Amino acid sequence: MVRSILIVTILAAASASDAAVLTSARAHTLQRFKRQCEDGIGKACYDYGRALWSTPGAVDRKSSRKFLLRSCTLRYQPACTALQEHSAFTTPPPPKKSLAKSGPVESGGACFNNQELANAKLKPNSVSPTSVHGQRIYDIKPGSFWSRVGLQEDDVIYKLNNMPFNFPQEVLQAFGSTGKKFAFEVERYGQTMTLWYTCQ
Repeated sequence: MVRSILIVTILAAASASDAAVLTSARAHTLQRFKRQCEDGIGKACYDYGRALWSTPGAVDRKSSRKFLLRSCTLRYQPACTALQEHSAFTTPPPPKKSLAKSGPVESGGACFNNQELANAKLKPNSVSPTSVHGQRIYDIKPGSFWSRVGLQEDDVIYKLNNMPFNFPQEVLQAFGSTGKKFAFEVERYGQTMTLWYTCQ
């Protein structure tokens, strides 16, 4: 009797130890996915988003949607398909035809000051380890200049008034040369569009 209790206790302890190892390995894998996603790897964003969605007891659906959308923006097609087919994840991106037909999007409002440009974050859009094409925008504050222009989370800005928008010095140069009219060339959901903004 004592022997059987001892065996059950040892098996339970071994099982708990195995579960701890599995949990630790899963956490390590998730961190690796997140790091690779931040480096611009679409599949890693997709894997991380799906893992967040399916983790019991730690479901963060808003973050899951964010990573799936980022994966789609990075042109990882399974993420775009998941976003379109499963409304449980998020509202699907607008169909290609609707963006193509809409043409340039025009808006107007107050101009900006240099301090207001800090009301969003820009991150280089890496297309390879040695190449950057545009700046990805995120953490846009509501009502800011960026928001008034019509930019959305995870848009990639390629040009401002036909000037490159790849590196900080180019961003400063582009803003320094503008008057009261702005033309942002932007990629959204894998499509390029132009956002026009006129200061009043």
